[in-house]
Amino acid sequence: MDCKAISTKRRKSGQSLVSLVIGLGIGLLLVAAVATVWVYSTRSFVDMGNYMEMDGGARHALDVMSADIRQADGVSSYSSNALTLKVGSNQLAYTFNAAQRTVFRQESSVTRALLTDCDNVHYDLYQRNPTNGLYDYFPDSSSATNAKLVEVTVLCTRSVLGRTAADSTALQSARIVIRKQK
Repeated sequence: MDCKAISTKRRKSGQSLVSLVIGLGIGLLLVAAVATVWVYSTRSFVDMGNYMEMDGGARHALDVMSADIRQADGVSSYSSNALTLKVGSNQLAYTFNAAQRTVFRQESSVTRALLTDCDNVHYDLYQRNPTNGLYDYFPDSSSATNAKLVEVTVLCTRSVLGRTAADSTALQSARIVIRKQK
């Protein structure tokens, strides 16, 4: 007699549908998490680049204004968003155009845009004689002829990817002494 051993157990091959669905769900959650991190990090890099560009532009504008104000003979006229300086026999003007969101520098007949994406520019004048014991060392000047200090404040914003966030705003301020003013 021949004896053959026959197994009654079958081998299981493949995976069940439940384990396949669970694996796909975990995989999709992992892909979604990676995509979310990528989107937010990309947005942060864009925001930081935008801020650095705006901050650099505002600093450059204040550097140019500072050099001009220091070398000026005095202030001819000013308002909260316009400043005109006496430079020898010439006039040098800084004006803010709110519609274009641009600060312009005009010397003689040459006008150029100094700063763009600007929401507000504010000029304040201070007297020459210092006062002690006050929070502000120099009192406000009532006229342009008494001005020894000029304070310039620049506020710039830009929308990034359709939104304006706190990190897409640059605020710069400087107090500049008119050196030739006595």
